[in-house]
Amino acid sequence: MGRPQRTDVGGYVYHVLNRANARMTIFNTDKEYQDFEHILFEAVEKFKMRLVAYTLMPNHFHLVLYPKYDGEIKKFMHWLTLTHTQRWHVHTKTIGRGHVYQGRYKSFLVEEDSYLWALLAYVERNALRAKLVKSLKNWKWSSYYKRLHGTSLQKKLLATNIITWPNNYEELLTLTEEKEKLETLIRAKELADTIFLLGFVENAAALLPGLDIFTLPSLKEGLPYTIMEAMQSGLPVVATHVGGIPDLIENQKNGILVRTGNPEDLANALKTVMINTDLRKKMGDAATNKVNRDFTLERMIDQTLAHYPICSNNTKE
Repeated sequence: MGRPQRTDVGGYVYHVLNRANARMTIFNTDKEYQDFEHILFEAVEKFKMRLVAYTLMPNHFHLVLYPKYDGEIKKFMHWLTLTHTQRWHVHTKTIGRGHVYQGRYKSFLVEEDSYLWALLAYVERNALRAKLVKSLKNWKWSSYYKRLHGTSLQKKLLATNIITWPNNYEELLTLTEEKEKLETLIRAKELADTIFLLGFVENAAALLPGLDIFTLPSLKEGLPYTIMEAMQSGLPVVATHVGGIPDLIENQKNGILVRTGNPEDLANALKTVMINTDLRKKMGDAATNKVNRDFTLERMIDQTLAHYPICSNNTKE
């Protein structure tokens, strides 16, 4: 049976990766990393390939490519891996001793911006995830580092401006890191069947009726609609005493307010509501009554207009 045909259509972004044969280490020294980067940027220039992001790992590499035309990835990857294999054998004095890569590269088409952003964070955080460094800023063999500290030519060869980056990309990298720390802690405490980190959820309000408590331990807030949605669903709310939250939550009546940056206060408040079914019901009912009474659209419009002087000198029709 022949090999399946890989997608190689221009005008789309691709996640491309390849691993060393038998998972051997092919990048042992800074020079070996530098040699591959030199070949990579040489290939970018030679084939006019748009390289959005990359990370080199000891036994594999990840690329995010954005070819203009059909068939470009195949040509690019063939030259890249063949040239690196030849030069690696010369450098290591292993000419004629077998394959460097385990086989053909793998490529995955990326269709949506939301997945692209997650992919970029995944690729650029690879070394951190593998615990090779404690900070992304210390892993020199990646597009993230080159955007910060690369030469003018390296920065030019990275197709950074060819895509729309999320405004909070740095925050996304941090959040991804924090999520992984939390997942590790959850597994260590054997709570994987109890705690779920869902990430972004479309129409999250639809999940509220299935909850018992809603908590929002923010450091700063305006007037959060998420709390109003939770109150509308009859949920008791445990939240921090910041911003406009006290306008929504009357402490000990329709929820509990806690100090910011105090995990012990938060844990105690959640425990109080969790173990008391009657209290949950009482607070949930009070929350629904308050939001239906004080935060209807009509009332919010009236209160907003009340803060502005209304001219009474109407022009004649």
